[in-house]
Amino acid sequence: MFIKKFILVLLSYMILSTSSFGGELYQKFGVFDFKHKDETDAYALTTKYIQDKKINIGVINNLKPIYELSLYYDDRTAKQQGYGAYLSSGLSKEINLTNSLFLLPSFSAGLYQDFDEGKKMGYPLEFKSEVELNFKIFNSSIIGVSYSHISNADIGDKNPGSDNILFNFRLSENF
Repeated sequence: MFIKKFILVLLSYMILSTSSFGGELYQKFGVFDFKHKDETDAYALTTKYIQDKKINIGVINNLKPIYELSLYYDDRTAKQQGYGAYLSSGLSKEINLTNSLFLLPSFSAGLYQDFDEGKKMGYPLEFKSEVELNFKIFNSSIIGVSYSHISNADIGDKNPGSDNILFNFRLSENF
């Protein structure tokens, strides 16, 4: 059963990361739950899609919808491996610091599922707050770093949360 679920999540990830969309699609990789190294030692791989559509809510203008699929692999020992997947949707806002440096804070809600010995987050519904610092290279490519916190806001029986650091990249140049 686990293998079928994992293959389904992996196929969804591959479809999202290779499809052609009108917005921005980029990859992120890094460490899942770096603050709890005694409990987890997981790697994260994320595909993030930011829609071109702009949303205005009150005094906050130019918000963009985001969609993310994150996969986590926890390899504590050779006999104890775990996996996790997080699918979320939310809003982000680009804040330009210079012509090529920008912040991208975002907030999203999504569903988390652990497999085998993956981290138990306490509830399927999880919320993610994130801030990215990105640098535009060439015309439309970016590199950067992001920090995020995922938690269920104490609506579950337990709320261990996870703090993550990821490196971002999007290569969209024709060399």
